[in-house]
Amino acid sequence: MSIYEALQTYDDDIPNELSINIASTFNQSSGEPIIIVNAVWFGPEDEVNNQIQPFLALGPAANATSTVRWTDWWTVANFGAYNRASAIDCVNSQDYTAYALGTRKTDPHTLTKVYTGLATFTKANPGFVGFIGIDRYPNAVTLSIPQGETAYPYRAIKSQVTMQSNFPRNNSTLNELANEFWKDTRSSVQATSGFDHLSVYVNFANGDEGPAAWYSPQNLYNLTRLKRKWDSRERFSFYQPVPLRWP
Repeated sequence: MSIYEALQTYDDDIPNELSINIASTFNQSSGEPIIIVNAVWFGPEDEVNNQIQPFLALGPAANATSTVRWTDWWTVANFGAYNRASAIDCVNSQDYTAYALGTRKTDPHTLTKVYTGLATFTKANPGFVGFIGIDRYPNAVTLSIPQGETAYPYRAIKSQVTMQSNFPRNNSTLNELANEFWKDTRSSVQATSGFDHLSVYVNFANGDEGPAAWYSPQNLYNLTRLKRKWDSRERFSFYQPVPLRWP
């Protein structure tokens, strides 16, 4: 069983107290893959191993378990990577690219090909540092709210897949290559995502997806109607805006 096959076992059933985050990258210096599984369990520590057994059965090279307050979880997540000055989002003089999409099912074959592609691209492009993240969150409570109650889209998303890279600033060639690579990667994941169109949470969107991907086609009729009523002059259209009309 691979890590992605282990993740697939949670497609139809995940406890409300559990979230799973998988970060994958390729280390250019060592030439080795790095895949980290960060599981957050909102409950007693002695219960967590039973909940993440599919991952433990793979025999991780390193394992660390900590009990912390909710406000401090980020200090120990990913072996404390977020708590360092060198954390990936905190490096100065770097350009960043980021893409994301939602999935309603896990396809291990696709994700394995995507990771292999990341390793190949990283080897071929010195200076490029890329990550693929998969965040599996329980959505039972979200799905319990009727669709027409709020404008919150994509309740059926089970996992969010994020793609991010950084590289030295003002490298236009690498920037173009990275964006092309991530768009192709996004398309590959989308093809087996379980959705018939691109679906992305607006705060994680790149900006190239369009309103249907950000807000869902079924929500846009009411959203555009409200937009015309309350923001007809489009004063609040500076970031992934709701259009005045759709389509």
